[in-house]
Amino acid sequence: TVTTFDGQGRPLTVSTSGLAPVTYSYDARGRLTTTVEGEGASQRTTVLSYDALGRLSSRTDALGAVTTYGYDAAGRRIAE
Repeated sequence: TVTTFDGQGRPLTVSTSGLAPVTYSYDARGRLTTTVEGEGASQRTTVLSYDALGRLSSRTDALGAVTTYGYDAAGRRIAE
């Protein structure tokens, strides 16, 4: 397995013999925003979005299915 990292030590790419490569992207706050698995026609992308408080608010998978997340006043995830 070969992993490349950005200047903050976060993984950017992971390549493992016999497996599809994985690429990671981050926003300006260092939060994971995109994961891309594979290449070309077999590429699968997952997109993560965050609310104003930095909590995960939604996840869109490679098939376009969206999962939204809700939180209570204490910041605990209560809905998915």
